[in-house]
Amino acid sequence: MSFFDTKDRGTDYVLIDGVGGGDTVIQPNAENRLNFSIEGFGIIASVGNANLKYVDTYIGVSRKAWHGRALVVIRSTRETGVIKLTVSSPGLPDEHITINSIQAKSPN
Repeated sequence: MSFFDTKDRGTDYVLIDGVGGGDTVIQPNAENRLNFSIEGFGIIASVGNANLKYVDTYIGVSRKAWHGRALVVIRSTRETGVIKLTVSSPGLPDEHITINSIQAKSPN
């Protein structure tokens, strides 16, 4: 999993890649059903996979990978603490990522 941080809005983007291929190999044909769960001081704001033909809603906790990739958008509850995202898929080991939620500094 890769992590892109946008602290100013309390939103983080987590790219799930390499579905079914171990740590270093992206499986370009992987279309595994991915299930997402979150613990701590965040919510799953959106899920996606870049497939324009995919008609499921972007709001939810599950998405099929497309070309071995998917995206989860996490929004902080704006409380200080840890956010833990878990990704699971039948036949594959669960993967976890933790993100530290910190209180934003006032722009004044």
